Amino acid sequence: GQFATGAEQSCVTLLPAAGVQSVTLSWPSGLNFQSGYTTTYLRLRLSANQAEAQTPASAGTTIGEVEDYRITVDQFATITGTVFEDTAQDGTFDGAETQYQPVTVRAFTAGPNAVFGDGDDVEVASTDTAAATPYTMALPAGTYEFRVDTADTDIPASHIAVTPTVIEQTVAAGQTYPNLDFGFAAEADLSLRKTVAPAAPADGDVVTYTLIVTNSSGTNATGVEVRDLLPAATAFDSATGTGTYASATGLWTVGTVPANSSVRLDIITTVSGTSAVTNTAEITASDQPDADSIPGTGAVNGIAADDGRDGDINPVDDDEAQVVFTIGDAGIDVTGTVFFDTGTGAGVSPHDGSQAGTEAGTGGVRVEAVDAGGSIVATTTTLGDGSYTLSLPTALVGSGLTIRAVAPGGTRHVSGATTGAADPDATDGAITFTLATGTAYQFDFGLVELPRLTADQTRTVAPSGTLLVPHTFTATSAMDVVFAVTNAAESPAGAFTTLPFYDEDCNGVVNATDAAVAGARSFAAGDQVCVLVRVVHVAPTADGASLSYDLEAQATYTATTALDTLTNTDRITVNEGAALALTKAVCNATTTSCNAATGAGFGVNNAGRPGDVLVYRIVFEAPGPDPIDEVAVHDRTPDYSALTAVAPGIVLQPNSVACALTEPAMPAPNYAGDLEWGCPGSMVAGDRGIVSFEVKVAD
Repeated sequence: GQFATGAEQSCVTLLPAAGVQSVTLSWPSGLNFQSGYTTTYLRLRLSANQAEAQTPASAGTTIGEVEDYRITVDQFATITGTVFEDTAQDGTFDGAETQYQPVTVRAFTAGPNAVFGDGDDVEVASTDTAAATPYTMALPAGTYEFRVDTADTDIPASHIAVTPTVIEQTVAAGQTYPNLDFGFAAEADLSLRKTVAPAAPADGDVVTYTLIVTNSSGTNATGVEVRDLLPAATAFDSATGTGTYASATGLWTVGTVPANSSVRLDIITTVSGTSAVTNTAEITASDQPDADSIPGTGAVNGIAADDGRDGDINPVDDDEAQVVFTIGDAGIDVTGTVFFDTGTGAGVSPHDGSQAGTEAGTGGVRVEAVDAGGSIVATTTTLGDGSYTLSLPTALVGSGLTIRAVAPGGTRHVSGATTGAADPDATDGAITFTLATGTAYQFDFGLVELPRLTADQTRTVAPSGTLLVPHTFTATSAMDVVFAVTNAAESPAGAFTTLPFYDEDCNGVVNATDAAVAGARSFAAGDQVCVLVRVVHVAPTADGASLSYDLEAQATYTATTALDTLTNTDRITVNEGAALALTKAVCNATTTSCNAATGAGFGVNNAGRPGDVLVYRIVFEAPGPDPIDEVAVHDRTPDYSALTAVAPGIVLQPNSVACALTEPAMPAPNYAGDLEWGCPGSMVAGDRGIVSFEVKVAD
């Protein structure tokens, strides 16, 4: 029941007051148990004598009550670590890096089912870091998860974890586990974008790869590098942009990408062969971590792969970029120009196949290559200036081909010039040749607008009367024209005579200076002449005698053999009473300047393509000798067309009656159907009027 003098004494605790008290006994620092011992004995002596309690070796050491206890000693493991700014991003605290404090670190056991992270984990300890010192925990032997509070405001908001934020560790009693560290570093959110131009290059083309690195964070990114090793089909020419590029290694040394900005590199190359090309680039280095990607870990053998940091299922992370394209057959190019060979400009000759002066190219013309079997093997369309490039596959070398330009409506071929092949007929718009390598092919096509002759006429003439039937011819280029009345058919025979005259002042009357048509007449582009056909009824036949004939204009283009024949057909009837004479003409307002008042630009036929606007002009006359009552002019919008926003109108009101559109009463755009103009009252002999309407050809 006695304590040895000092050797057995471990601690002394005084109860300060009477009554029931609890007491905690603690071993002094430095008191160690022998290795391997976990069981010992504890003896307590309770004494009312303070001196006895404080001085066990003094007299009366037997005073008091003595209790002996057998106890089991648990030896704890010691865990230490730091929460720090990992500026080196190596996961190791080097002693000089900044420590964050106070930041909470917690220890958890796996709970009843012994599986971490399933919701039943039990927090068994926690501690806060202190300035310039590691955190410390003492725990019994076992397996724990140590978790750092990543939301702690003592960790800068611009920093992200660069080490695991959860560490699982099994500890043994009496052992020390240092360096359970949690590292953070400033984030720089980098992304990489890559493009290629042209997107579909041909063998031998110059191709530009463009790389753009964007820093979407508020932290400057330093030490940035990108790897873009060019594929075998790509030969390096040069590189321009931020930093330096080494084509041998594919390393773009970027350097610094400032916060919230981008940098760019253009790699200029030449491609060869005909193959599919895949080119992958990746950000391979940065001094700062990236929250959604890990530089240098995404591409495997040149194929982009998910690096695992962003947690998505996209196999290409934002620090990787890839372009895929196919190098096509460079082919053999045929170049040229389609233009209006009208000789415009000082000293410029028309129809010579050479674009000069102010001769204008024309866009939207289809140029095509046709093989010997008639199949189209290549096609292109001229640009706005009339130029084109038609690429022919090299597989066609040795084949017979025909290159042709499809003349737009209202035009024709009149000339051409070729390099690399012969063209025996420059006016047909086609060149036939055998394709060969090493030959420069240039085929130019000269066009002209078709001349215009207006218009067909239906007239009446009084018995034994004379009638002047008007027509207008407009030249569109330099040409020689022969006018003639042909294909006359009359009933009864010998009832009529016809003779065409030049109506030089276009007044509808044969003056003393107006000569009868004879021989060829020369025209320049834009020249216009009026032609009157004088019809005389010479036999005293009854009503109903009739005559039809063609006024024919044969136009030969200057310096060519190209010939166009234009025809108006007139129909004349003998009538003792009154009859209304109608003349209808059309003008393509999309390609031509149309004047409905004068008839300029109008003809009896005009080609219209989808989307073109056509203007129709109807002239109605009372030729006499009697007036005509209640005149009504009927027409209809042509098939596959509808009115534009321009309402049908009265171009020229007759002097003796007032005409108005009666159907439809309220015309609207896109209307299609019947049209009618009514002229109440009596239209006197010799009076005339003009109405018009405008439609758009359906697309």
